[in-house]
Amino acid sequence: MHVTIGMIVLNEEEFLERTLAQHYDLADRIVIVEGADSLYPKERVTPDGLSIDATAEIVRSFPDPGRKIQFIQHGWTNRGGEQAKCELRDRYAEVTPDGILAVVDADEAYTESAWKAIMARIESEQAVYAWCYPFVHLWKNASQFITGGYYDIQHIRFWRWQKGMRYDRNHNFPEWRGQFVQRMGRRVHDRKLIPKDDGYDLQGPYGHHFGFMKQTQSIRDKTDYYRNRGECVTRPQTIQSREAWFQEELLLGHTIWKYAGQLPEKFAELR
Repeated sequence: MHVTIGMIVLNEEEFLERTLAQHYDLADRIVIVEGADSLYPKERVTPDGLSIDATAEIVRSFPDPGRKIQFIQHGWTNRGGEQAKCELRDRYAEVTPDGILAVVDADEAYTESAWKAIMARIESEQAVYAWCYPFVHLWKNASQFITGGYYDIQHIRFWRWQKGMRYDRNHNFPEWRGQFVQRMGRRVHDRKLIPKDDGYDLQGPYGHHFGFMKQTQSIRDKTDYYRNRGECVTRPQTIQSREAWFQEELLLGHTIWKYAGQLPEKFAELR
């Protein structure tokens, strides 16, 4: 199988280098698209709709002996809101060959063993086109994670890709010949917590999300962007769950657990 990693970025200097290092040897190609929706906080974006931090420098300076990395600086999107991400994802979709597309955000990572286990399952399930694996959402540090509300939503991250698939109507769900790909056959692996030592692990394989370990400004930027998109009305649970990061008390239904699992190898020193 040819494995392509698709990634969209904007101000991702905090974890991007670790994410690239973690997955570089596990994929055949990594396509990184940098750009912004016009609703993103203007002071946090360049006049061209690109990152104001070291994101581009990290990508360009990352060792790439296999010439796997393709960096596309798209800039401002023509479409806004949900459709903005469709436009950005389509930039890597249009250059992804037949095989497997793995959607990996700059603040997400898989252990080497988890990645290989996922690929083995994909290889064995030829009638399946979409795979959903759980994430552990690390909360403010690498020793704890959060569940409840927004943090219980699971996203499909692995796709059996066919040339011509595009993100037409939803940035989470590509389509092929007018049909959402997951309707062609999908496999969902539910999250299951397992007591381990004096904390909890997840039944594997699963991914790690480090987005809620970012600096306060990064969390605020993303939250303000969602507010600008009108998600206080359309997705109030998402806004409320994200705002919990800034509050001393969690929302009803949210729980913090001690994380006793393994971090991805390039992230291990964060604990």
